[in-house]
Amino acid sequence: MEISIDLNLNNEVEYDDSDEQSEDEYNEPLELYKGQIFQTTEEAFITIKTFALSHRFGIRKGHVEKDPKNGHEISRTFLCRHTRKSLTKNKSHKTEASGSCRTDCKWKVNIYWSKHLNQYHLSTFTNIHTGHILDPTSIRFIPKS
Repeated sequence: MEISIDLNLNNEVEYDDSDEQSEDEYNEPLELYKGQIFQTTEEAFITIKTFALSHRFGIRKGHVEKDPKNGHEISRTFLCRHTRKSLTKNKSHKTEASGSCRTDCKWKVNIYWSKHLNQYHLSTFTNIHTGHILDPTSIRFIPKS
């Protein structure tokens, strides 16, 4: 019976950080503009998320409108992750104080599906924040979803 043991005498540890985002990725901010074209909502999400991270804030997916016939997304809204939740229509539910980081941020991107071009277009881009831009050292705390 033969046993082979590989000893790492230099105490070197290999670490692959290829999946992690480095600060260098955000040095040249990507730009968004009205009329920008995307093939899919996922492509739009990745582009918008990259823009947001390069400007030190996080985003979340907002309202989506789907075609009732085939379920295809007609329009989608992306919001700053600090944008306030919609208020409940039921006035009997009291709003309790919480540790929420939600503010009244106006940052928003809307995309819509153009049937005749078979592409999504960026239709609305409101690039206004309420003072919650992240510190460069805090970029790692933005949710990855």
